[in-house]
Amino acid sequence: MKKVLIVVAALIAVLVAGFVFVKGTPQYSLYQFKKAVQNHDPDTAFKYLDVDSVVDNLALDLINSKEMNKPASNPWEEAGQTMAKGLMTVMLPSIKEAMKGQIKTAITTADSEKSENDKGTNTIKGLNKGSWSDFDVKVEGKMAIVTNKQDEALKFKMVKSSEGYWKIIKIIIPHTK
Repeated sequence: MKKVLIVVAALIAVLVAGFVFVKGTPQYSLYQFKKAVQNHDPDTAFKYLDVDSVVDNLALDLINSKEMNKPASNPWEEAGQTMAKGLMTVMLPSIKEAMKGQIKTAITTADSEKSENDKGTNTIKGLNKGSWSDFDVKVEGKMAIVTNKQDEALKFKMVKSSEGYWKIIKIIIPHTK
């Protein structure tokens, strides 16, 4: 009887340890994000998607892109590039709020209510499709690069939060890297 109790206790300990381990992986956070999108729960989805960081990183990628930093052929072009970078910086807070609203709408709107052009065409819905095995996850410490195996263009960066779950902080656009 004592041996059975020890085996059962060891089995429970292994199961609990396994669950705690799995719960701390990027794949589990992707699963939770997918579930939140499917359940039309933007608050939970935003736990796993840091819109502010995504927008900041997209803006930085744009500002640092070859197009924005190519040598100006005249003073007017240089002034235009400088003004564009300044405007982008000033507009970031409004862009973040607009994106949060659009993402919230995309999550809360049932697929049946969307127009035919909206169905499955955005990144949120791309993450919503498939399973854990559809993503290649390369973890380096508290950072992970996630790539959709069927769509190499769907690639993003996740970081581990202090609470133990992973958040999407950057959508990696192939031409900007």
